[in-house]
Amino acid sequence: MSKHCPVSSIPVPNIFIRTGIFGSFTKNELSPDKHRDEQFVYQKGAIVTVTGANLNLSYDLPLLMLAVHYWKYKNPNPKTSDRKVSVPLNYLMGLRKSEKPIQHAKDCTPFVNSIKRLKTAQIIIVENDQKSEIIQMNFLEPSDSPALNYQQKCLEMTFSEDFVKYYKKPRCTYINFETYFKLSDQLSQALFLYLESQSYIDFTFKKLCDVTGLNATGRTSTDAKKREKLVAVLKKLAENEVVEDWYFEKSKNQTAKGNYRILPVHQGYTQQEIENIRKLPSNFGTAKSNKDELRSKTRPQSSL
Repeated sequence: MSKHCPVSSIPVPNIFIRTGIFGSFTKNELSPDKHRDEQFVYQKGAIVTVTGANLNLSYDLPLLMLAVHYWKYKNPNPKTSDRKVSVPLNYLMGLRKSEKPIQHAKDCTPFVNSIKRLKTAQIIIVENDQKSEIIQMNFLEPSDSPALNYQQKCLEMTFSEDFVKYYKKPRCTYINFETYFKLSDQLSQALFLYLESQSYIDFTFKKLCDVTGLNATGRTSTDAKKREKLVAVLKKLAENEVVEDWYFEKSKNQTAKGNYRILPVHQGYTQQEIENIRKLPSNFGTAKSNKDELRSKTRPQSSL
């Protein structure tokens, strides 16, 4: 990573985080013959359609965001026509599962395959407002030249004009990709992204399964197995200081119903607030317990 272009606070559009544009895909699901045509509902009823290659969370999302970040670092006031970037391979080392240095061009195959997927994927966003604005874009220019320049130890890519225009306006969440890379598995990365973009702390079991990909089309698993995976993910997030505290709702016979209260570190709770919030009734049914509302209930009222 470059000390001059740190990855500890990179803006990621919320629409990338809160929909299934990028997901938890297996190696088999990323093969060239696997394509999709899916729709997701975003906030205020916007419809997002994703076609082309499956895009994963371990390579595709971070590679795209780091490339955009590096491009903006090198071009603080870029022109729409200036959309090409050469990203040093050492800037992308966090994506690699191996700590060994890149010694051969074949070591860059995951990067090259990721760029191929980003070239073929396309998203269409239909805003549900009076203007009914339609945004259609690729992330990268599909007709661009080969991505790897091994002699210069860099990846070369060109952002599409539509993507550059779009990236200037969406609401974003600032993500610490140093933490993101430490999590390593896609389920943990998915929940990390989602929690970082939230101000609520109560989440239904279904919602957590949706955002982590456990409910993805074509995947079958029992609720017990899904809960087991969610608990493992939450423990990992706690170990990496992403989550301050978490617990799930229990029924009268103490079996988990699967609905969760999660207190992310970024919301800045004191230990006393954590202890007090544990005593409060949940709002799991609607998943809308706002941290500020809960805090107001836990603080002593001033006497007159």
